[in-house]
Amino acid sequence: MTAAQAPAQTAASQGSTAQAPAQDAKPGTTSQATGQEPTDPGWPRTIEKGGNRLVYYQPQVDSWKNNTDLTALVAVEVFPSGEQKPIVGMVEAKGKTAVDLDTRTVRIDSINVTLMRFSESDAKRKATGEKLTRELFPKGPVEYSLDRLIADVARTEERAKSVTLKNAPPKIFVSETPARLVVFDGEPVFNPIEKTGLEFAVNTNWPVFRDPATKKYYLLDEKTWLEADDVKGSWRAAASLPKGFSSLPNSDQWKDVRAALPIKPRNEQAVAKIFVSTEPAEIILTKGKPKLVPISGTALKYVENTDSQLFWDDGDKNYYFLVAGRWFRAGSLQGPWTYTTPKLPADFARIPPDSPKGSVLAAVPGTTQAREAVLEAEIPQLATVNRAETQVKVSYVGEPQFKPVEGTNLAYAVNTEFDVVKAGNTYYVCHQGVWFSGPSPTGPFAVTDKVPAEIYKIPPSSPVYNVTYVNVYNSDDDAVLFGFTAGYIGGFITAGILTWGTGYWYRPWIGPYHGAPVYFGRPYTYGAGVHFNARTGAYYRGGAAYGPYGGVGASARYNPATGRYSRGVAAYGPYQRGSAARAYNPRTGVASASYQRANPYGNWGRSVATGPGGRWAETGHASGARGSAAGVRTSSGRSAVTYSGARGQGTVARGADNNVYAGKDGNVYRRTDSGWQNYDNGNWKNAERGTPEQRQAAGERAANATPEQRDAARERASSRDLNSEAQARADGAQRQQSSQAARSAEARSPSGASRPSGGARRGGGGGRRGR
Repeated sequence: MTAAQAPAQTAASQGSTAQAPAQDAKPGTTSQATGQEPTDPGWPRTIEKGGNRLVYYQPQVDSWKNNTDLTALVAVEVFPSGEQKPIVGMVEAKGKTAVDLDTRTVRIDSINVTLMRFSESDAKRKATGEKLTRELFPKGPVEYSLDRLIADVARTEERAKSVTLKNAPPKIFVSETPARLVVFDGEPVFNPIEKTGLEFAVNTNWPVFRDPATKKYYLLDEKTWLEADDVKGSWRAAASLPKGFSSLPNSDQWKDVRAALPIKPRNEQAVAKIFVSTEPAEIILTKGKPKLVPISGTALKYVENTDSQLFWDDGDKNYYFLVAGRWFRAGSLQGPWTYTTPKLPADFARIPPDSPKGSVLAAVPGTTQAREAVLEAEIPQLATVNRAETQVKVSYVGEPQFKPVEGTNLAYAVNTEFDVVKAGNTYYVCHQGVWFSGPSPTGPFAVTDKVPAEIYKIPPSSPVYNVTYVNVYNSDDDAVLFGFTAGYIGGFITAGILTWGTGYWYRPWIGPYHGAPVYFGRPYTYGAGVHFNARTGAYYRGGAAYGPYGGVGASARYNPATGRYSRGVAAYGPYQRGSAARAYNPRTGVASASYQRANPYGNWGRSVATGPGGRWAETGHASGARGSAAGVRTSSGRSAVTYSGARGQGTVARGADNNVYAGKDGNVYRRTDSGWQNYDNGNWKNAERGTPEQRQAAGERAANATPEQRDAARERASSRDLNSEAQARADGAQRQQSSQAARSAEARSPSGASRPSGGARRGGGGGRRGR
């Protein structure tokens, strides 16, 4: 069935209308950002049946309970067959939602109209409007941009659920000249490289080597070789390298190092300064003295000549540094630094969104942007897991070792790459977002839909805290619906914002095995310059100063099943300068330049279907330990959406502006260049608003007001709500366009998305002794 065209002129398009900052897509167009038809094609939309037409405008969210149950107000225009003058009204509708985080789309299904109101004195026209609305209003599915929905919900709901994290500042290095930050996860750990006489550091992302014969250290910074007598001491340009470098195996393991051979002498002045830390650290680099640029409407200035988010406040004479989603304050760049997120000066919330530093608003408590980030972080990634086909095999270095989880009766395994938790006499494994259980530390393990409640009491101080963000949402005899929220891959909500990492330095496990040291890293917070991109809803990491693959978390990976390390290209794929700014979580083994959160479910292959899958796709509703969740996709891997038909969502109304709104007072309004108008008995009239003083006075007179005066007061209150709705609608459209542009840009990036080889968190090839 071909979707009917909208009327040549809708009620909303009659007369002048205000232009939104971001325009909705027109039917038949493609997104300039992605080259594909957007899943949310724009608003308003029209549906035709039997010559009757319904035009319905973008839903205005009243509530979105548990990310599944949506209640919204919707302005509608009904055109009975053969008539050009619409019957204008509003409806309240409820439906079930399913969220696809990959396409950033919300599918609304099981839609039910619970209330209707038409501003018509003619009882016959009013009855006709109600009848045709019930017939034509979509029952579902309707696809709605996640960005639009979040922008609307963020203005109506405060839903942040904070956890208590550790927020002590890391060591912060500062330099006005080119510098690099080399962070070791604890004291340096070196592993022999067979047949070379050399050793390489396994607990850093940098290529650091030691020559036991001369006791010298060597560091590769892109194509520049440096040397030092003490790994924590002063580094200088290397004039030569030990002969052992020429014997490095010709494999991906050492591809990046071999590409820098033979050594090319460098001018000492061209060598960057090297800072070395054996504890969590960050770095602020400026090109010369800090250059301060005022931010209009505030007492703030931002430092222009740095890649860091660095500000100066003329009000309290302090610097403010944003890293890993936390704000730190100091009177001098040399410190001391203090955590200050809950006590940010009010001017930070006044930073214009379109300013060069508007992106930090997502990290400022109380802002719309911060609420939007929090809302998105609470939406789970879901996957349907086949019980019979999904398996995991856990390996340890030597005999399994466990440590107690403080405050619980649980224990977690330390000498393995896997997250293994002992509860009573049963062992639970959380791997790539899926729960397994077994009778012993080594299994056999089977997919389970029964996770002890005590596991969800693991505190943030534990290195396995992230598993508390993986839940069972539904199950039957054949499959289990699992899901995880942002905490599983490092994003936590605290102080009203989305923050990266718990702030705890989880000490790595280091132990000997067959004469060589074994290193297992833990989740990190600092050491990678982690920053949030509100356009994509994801955290990114690194830059040239942090080294290959963006810093901490990309050190050598040891696989106890093979007894081998992998590093560099063998572990993380090809590295290019500038490609380090991507998401990576060492606990899930997922690195990605994805426009959404890195999704560990992609590592399972065909035994796991991303999204709720067949039997749960229609309801899109499931409940787990952390509340309810929405479904993502059907078992075919995409949303089953139709754009035509009386029960479909319809097509975009041609020539119509998305400027008609349902007021909470039951009236219908439209926004024009001259202000708000409300629809009454077939005509648009200007809505009374008044000055702020007049509105206040009206409120004081409300108790003694006549019915007519109370009606006028409700109109003015509604217009204030509508201004907020209009802003949310414009912001949502802009968010959608920005998100599409960001996804397209990353899809075209030369580095693309990469995933560690081997699929396991720290599995993969390579050699125990560097083979």
